[in-house]
Amino acid sequence: MRITSGVRWLALIALIAFGFTLWWGISQLRLHREFAIRLENNYQRAFHELVWHIQTVENELAKLSVASTAEQELEKLATVWRQLYAAQEKVGQLPLGLVPLENAEAYLATAGDQIFALVRRGTGLTASDRAQIDKMRQGAAQLASELAELQQTVLTRNLRWTDVESALVRARNENEVRDNSVINSFALVNKQVQEYPEVQFDQRIGVAPPTPRLEGDKVSQEEAAATALWFLDPGNEAAYRIVAAELTGGTIPTYSFVITSTQDASRRISVAVTETKGRVLWMLDSRQPPQSGGLPAEALREQATNFLRRRGYNNMRLVGQHEYQGSMLFAFVYEQNGVLIYPDLLRVRVASDDGRVIGFEGNGYTTWHKERELPMPKIGVQYALEQLASGLELIGPAQLAVIFNARSEETLVYEFPVRRNNDLFLVYVDTQSGEEVQIVRLESTDLPRQAT
Repeated sequence: MRITSGVRWLALIALIAFGFTLWWGISQLRLHREFAIRLENNYQRAFHELVWHIQTVENELAKLSVASTAEQELEKLATVWRQLYAAQEKVGQLPLGLVPLENAEAYLATAGDQIFALVRRGTGLTASDRAQIDKMRQGAAQLASELAELQQTVLTRNLRWTDVESALVRARNENEVRDNSVINSFALVNKQVQEYPEVQFDQRIGVAPPTPRLEGDKVSQEEAAATALWFLDPGNEAAYRIVAAELTGGTIPTYSFVITSTQDASRRISVAVTETKGRVLWMLDSRQPPQSGGLPAEALREQATNFLRRRGYNNMRLVGQHEYQGSMLFAFVYEQNGVLIYPDLLRVRVASDDGRVIGFEGNGYTTWHKERELPMPKIGVQYALEQLASGLELIGPAQLAVIFNARSEETLVYEFPVRRNNDLFLVYVDTQSGEEVQIVRLESTDLPRQAT
């Protein structure tokens, strides 16, 4: 009897120990998986930010090549230095212990040190400086292209950085790590960096606007709802009904509505109307048009223009357009007496297959639109043109415009479309002081100025 009792106790203890061990093992496995997910997310974030930093470096170096004042040059140099420093930091956060990336790291470090030396010098760039900056930009452009290609490989093949790290840990010789696509790609990047030009020395309107504030009477939810329905199809409001509504806070409090079509219950349209003044801030249709085929760009542009006119947006000038996921995205700004008012910017997205407007973003227009008292230019357009950096080709007429300057103040400027080699820019010169205010690099798809 005593032996049987002892066996039972031993069995019970063993069962408890087994249960505890199983619980502990499952807990450790769960913790390990959670840690692996967090680690993978950190690696993915670091790599995508690395790509973005390098692309920004190339873009800012391109702008620097056409800067004409010491102030603009120093501002761009400081931005490049910050981005290079951030890129070095992101490289250090990747599991690259055995991956040969020393050439790329050396390029980033050397470029960063030499840009910082120019910032500390605090004077304008010499012809020799500009030549070296052009070489640096070529290297940045090539590195950005190679990293973007690798980024696409990681995304499309669903590769995991934690697998890279495991491969590095398990690697016993160089041949074992050659089978990993990410490692191979980084090795190729590292090799090609050796071919970059040697670098040595002896962003539309990229200025943040002031915090938006709307002043005026507040509207009720019912009034905002009526505005949202009218905005979708003026005079045909009965074709839609609201299925959800709420008041959201933020810098500009808005009523957010979810609307469905009476003809197609599966179609969902979101519309935001400001609580103050009851203006439509944005509209987004859930429908996703097919990626290929569709109406010509001219027909889509006419649809966007008519959409704005029917809703009371008059005197709008088309300033840009580009293809976007089966649609065309058009950018318009308000035109006052021939002057382009960039703060009053809005965008319209038109589906390429049927010409239906499926998106509207009017944050700038809603926030800043008003009739302005514009000053008379104190300097002539020819004098302003002479202030531009040498080597630039004027590719279109000068245009008066209003933009935000570095102090977030509205400034009347001359806008000059220029070309340098294969790159296109808009250079903005203050009409009162003759100083260069801003440089915008244009994409090849940007549309030349034309009236609408």
